[in-house]
Amino acid sequence: MKKWIGLDYLAEDLRMYSACPTFHAIYPLPGPQNCTNSSRRMNGTLCDTPLLGLFMRESFEEKIEQWKSRHMEPGLFNDVYDGMMWYYLLDPSTGLPFVETPRSLMLTLNIDWFAPFDSEPSTYEINCYLEPLVDSLLRQFNGITIPTYQEPNGTVIRAALLNIACGIN
Repeated sequence: MKKWIGLDYLAEDLRMYSACPTFHAIYPLPGPQNCTNSSRRMNGTLCDTPLLGLFMRESFEEKIEQWKSRHMEPGLFNDVYDGMMWYYLLDPSTGLPFVETPRSLMLTLNIDWFAPFDSEPSTYEINCYLEPLVDSLLRQFNGITIPTYQEPNGTVIRAALLNIACGIN
């Protein structure tokens, strides 16, 4: 099916990589578990930094929660999260505001529009292209279980679409 509709051709140049946070060296997936870079900066020794997903990094879970403890001046908006509307979106499992639930991510989608053929699809037609994205976002909103640094046996991670940035023609 992929060959018949041309996806193999369209995706043949797409590659997935892991990146070393120390040297920014990239490795095609599947690849090594640790960075194999050795440089003059390290006197020729092997970097050996683990190449992990974001949630497997030691401090990632703390960092995504830091915004909650920042100083806020009443009446001053410094961040999109300062608006009250984000507190009306509730976590489906706890009933708490989504942004208050640990390991809940707010995502931004950037689209510079889409014209798969000679012209842009109509609103009705674009829904066909967006359906897989919407399905994925719904699964993520309801929660997926993955291992993290703090919970190596797996914990629920949620994501919701916060913002859509589009080019207007």
